[in-house]
Amino acid sequence: MNAAPQVPLSGAPAWIFLLCSALLATLLAAAALLVERRTAAVPPGKGSFKTDRIAAAAPAPAPKPAEAEKPAPAPPRVAPKATTAQPDVAVPPAAAPAPLKPVAPDASLAKPAAGQPESLYGSKASAQIAINDFAFPLPPGEWRVAADIPLNKARDLALVRESGKVIGAIALITYQWGGMGLGFQRGAWCSRPMIRGVIEKNDDFGEQACWSSSLMSQKTLLEYQPKSASGKALRGDLEAKGLTIGSEMLVDTVISFANMDRRVTMIIFYNPEADGFAPKKIDKADESDWHPKNLAQHPDKTKYIRDRLLWASQAYQQMKPAFQALK
Repeated sequence: MNAAPQVPLSGAPAWIFLLCSALLATLLAAAALLVERRTAAVPPGKGSFKTDRIAAAAPAPAPKPAEAEKPAPAPPRVAPKATTAQPDVAVPPAAAPAPLKPVAPDASLAKPAAGQPESLYGSKASAQIAINDFAFPLPPGEWRVAADIPLNKARDLALVRESGKVIGAIALITYQWGGMGLGFQRGAWCSRPMIRGVIEKNDDFGEQACWSSSLMSQKTLLEYQPKSASGKALRGDLEAKGLTIGSEMLVDTVISFANMDRRVTMIIFYNPEADGFAPKKIDKADESDWHPKNLAQHPDKTKYIRDRLLWASQAYQQMKPAFQALK
């Protein structure tokens, strides 16, 4: 079979070019129309650019700066439901407190507790006064008990001998029975400087027996008083009654005994003023007529002291066998 003869394009007639151009334009127009129709037929939501999709895809606005966190409000209080209706009750206003009234002292409070000895406070004594099972001798005159202090296995008494508003003498008495077989510390009264006295025994936590007398300034006595419960009570009593000591120097006497279980001590302070010796105002202790370096120049004062030394020696001899008899 013979092939068709090839005609060169440059030699083709003009109408052929025109026909091809028209055919190509028609094909392009048809294609454009087909694409437009397919685009219009796409349903919403598939490839369409709707504004709601743009809003949904937009990023969320940046959060505002954090504010101070406020406490959560308390849950509301719910009143319990009353089962029955209750009438409203008026609450009367609070009454004003009544003014305080003085209360009369209860005499029963002054009595000792069960097992305690009867208090001697306010009582009078002469010649001697007893605590428990021991009698303490007293210098001549009437004595008033100004303080009676019960302690733990001990008892303190303070007595005053008055001369008007002047304190004639003071007696401080202590009875201790709580040694429990261990004894008591060495007594300072048995080792102090003295003008006269006797020291038979002064063993630490052992037997003790002594008496001593010395001279003491008024200032020293006033400083000594508050150091014990009986001394504080005595000072309060003296101030309440307006009693005074004017002498610049006092004579004191101490008698003390002790064993493994008990100790008794008695201290007497004498005020020469109450016996007619006028007080003397001094700046130093050695300026007093009662000072040991001046005492020999005043026979009346020497006799006053000697009489009290004699009483102390006799009282010591009286108390010694009585204390040894204690069990």
